[in-house]
Amino acid sequence: MFKDNLKNIRTKKNISQRELGRQINKTGQYISYLENTDEGNPSLDVIKAIAEALDVPIDELLYQANIVNVSGADTSYRKALETFMFDNDETFKIINFLENNGYEIFVQNSNDIVIFKNEELIVSIEEADFNKCGNNILKLIDISKIIADKFVDDIINLKNLTQKNNHSSIKKNT
Repeated sequence: MFKDNLKNIRTKKNISQRELGRQINKTGQYISYLENTDEGNPSLDVIKAIAEALDVPIDELLYQANIVNVSGADTSYRKALETFMFDNDETFKIINFLENNGYEIFVQNSNDIVIFKNEELIVSIEEADFNKCGNNILKLIDISKIIADKFVDDIINLKNLTQKNNHSSIKKNT
């Protein structure tokens, strides 16, 4: 869990709660609260600041916490996430598109999509709103697939026409 990861990493690095709090513009009491209660639910901005202060990747703090790194999931776990986690089948299509463009996707509390790029938090958004925004992307993806198919068909037609013309010119020359 996050609280255990935070405490273990902080103590291994020999940093007091007060010092860590100071580094992230919070108090030592706040760090104590995060480490000692299940109700502590820091924002992703705070998690990012803690990770930077402790000089660890965000994943290390979040390992086995209520935040899932979709982008870092292995194939079988990712398939389970796709099957059981999201309300909308289109969610993973949008996630795949974003990942192909350099974004990392996390899911917090089973319904908030959290988007990072270069370990920087970009946005956290509810799945329903994520899908509303993503529908435009999906339409563009569908259009680009149609354009790609048309392009390949044109190449095939051009190749067939060229071969036919070459074959005809061979017959004329004989």
